[in-house]
Amino acid sequence: AEIACRHFHATARLCALGPDMEAIIGDVLARTDDVIESVGESLPRGFPAELFAVVTTGLRRAARQLERMPAA
Repeated sequence: AEIACRHFHATARLCALGPDMEAIIGDVLARTDDVIESVGESLPRGFPAELFAVVTTGLRRAARQLERMPAA
């Protein structure tokens, strides 16, 4: 709840990924739904649907929060 975009940007600089994470964040957000779908299709038979739903609901919620996070 306390993570801000500046934390992502600082990490990007420390890891020599560039001055900020905007492109990386955008890529992650753009791929989230496709990745969830792909993982869902590859789960073994009998995998608990409730567990997958809880995890993916949390992942989608986190992606929406990241989208709304101010860039600076």
